[in-house]
Amino acid sequence: MSSASFASRMAVSVSMPNLGTDAEQSVKVGFLAPLTGDVSSWGLPGYNGCQIWASWINEAGGILINGRRHKLEIIPYDCGYDGERAVAGARKLVLEDNVKLLMMLGGDTFLPIQDFVTSRRILTSTLLPSDLSPDTPYLIAPCEVHPIYNVTGVDWLAENRPELKTVAMCAQRDALGLPSMGMSRSLLKKN
Repeated sequence: MSSASFASRMAVSVSMPNLGTDAEQSVKVGFLAPLTGDVSSWGLPGYNGCQIWASWINEAGGILINGRRHKLEIIPYDCGYDGERAVAGARKLVLEDNVKLLMMLGGDTFLPIQDFVTSRRILTSTLLPSDLSPDTPYLIAPCEVHPIYNVTGVDWLAENRPELKTVAMCAQRDALGLPSMGMSRSLLKKN
């Protein structure tokens, strides 16, 4: 097994010379997330980012698989951050659309589809490392559980602006926002 990360191998394969593009076949990536409703403020930026990612890869000639380049196609499904809609979306994306990777926010919408995607060996990604367990061998969670702390640079502020004693933070009251707020509050109290 290669020691290079999945992201590193993907970046290299995208930057390789174009060896021909298989226009007939695309690699389909499912995006199962809330695109409407209260949690769409997490889902819509993610979907827009995936569209940018797909454009970047496709403009570079596509993703390299077995010496052939394939276009990348993002197929969205709006689950509205509802477990039952997530199950319907996962079934549609996997069984009807034949996606090879399923991207989602995770948390409350991952648990209802966990057995389905695991039994079908569908590579799935979520934003929450708390979704990872020995029972999720095909799940990756390639992000921080508390991005608010990283974005605000709490350590830098404490060192360079010690006169600042108050901070205003806001996040959604869900499985994505609450862990970020909890971690940030504990780290802020430390400083």
